[in-house]
This record gives sequence, structure tokens and C-alpha cells, in this order.
Amino acid sequence: MNADIKEILPGEGLGDITFGIFREELQELIGAPSEIQKEQTPDGKVEHYHYDELELSVTFEEADNWELGTISTTSRLSTLEGENVIAMSRDNVVELIDELAEEDEAWESADVEDDNLITIEDLNLNFWFDKGRLSEVQWFPVWEDDDDDDDESDD
Repeated sequence: MNADIKEILPGEGLGDITFGIFREELQELIGAPSEIQKEQTPDGKVEHYHYDELELSVTFEEADNWELGTISTTSRLSTLEGENVIAMSRDNVVELIDELAEEDEAWESADVEDDNLITIEDLNLNFWFDKGRLSEVQWFPVWEDDDDDDDESDD
């Protein structure tokens, strides 16, 4: 595997893995998953691909034309703005978010009230904590028309 899959790119992907690619494209990049879990939801079929060695999980939904829609990582090799974040203390993650918010207003939407979860709403990004340490980062695409869709649903 020659794909770079270390840098967490909020709203965009994980290194060379970008939101919107298809299952076949993902497998060309990083190979076959260790496990595929399939489920039926009210919105249609969902497939979760787990890559145990990479500590990576991704989700494809039939409702989204089987395009990559969710990435989750627990790998200590994962970086955010060049910082290894998995196992980072909650306080250090909050400091990193505060620094990023100074440069990009999307980070200002952080909800840091929960001890086990920090959500950055504008970036569709979740930080999950276990015993005060970051255990998982989960994120979704941010499409340019996401805000427009929200506005339309308010009508």
C-alpha cells in the first residue's frame, strides 16, 4: 500500500482517502478490508469496512450512491495539523481546537461541554474520549451546499 492515510482532513478525508470515492476506489488505495459489516436501515443498505491493521473504519451508504461518507480512526499514527492526536489528553485537544479556531472560524463551532465527546459542528467532526484521552476521531464530508440544505429545510 502506497497511500498516505495519516493526516485527518476535516470535511475532506484522511490523506489520500477522500470523501465521495467508491468502494472499489478505496480498495485500490488500501486493499481489501479485514471485515465488512452490512446492515439495513430505514434509508437503505449500509456497509461498514473495517481495516484492523490500519485501525480504520469507513462507511458507505446506498442512499449516498455508495460513496464514502464516514471515516473513523483509532490509529496513533493519525495526525491533525501535523500533531499525533490519538491518546492526546482532552485538555490538549481543547488547546489544539482553540489554536485552530484562531485561524479558521469553522473550529469555533466546537461543543466541548461533554467529557467523552467534543463535536465540531461546522466540520462534521467528532473527538471521542476514554478516561480523559482521545480514543477515536470520526468525521463526515462537509459539502459546500450543506448550509443551503439546512436553510431550505427551515422553510
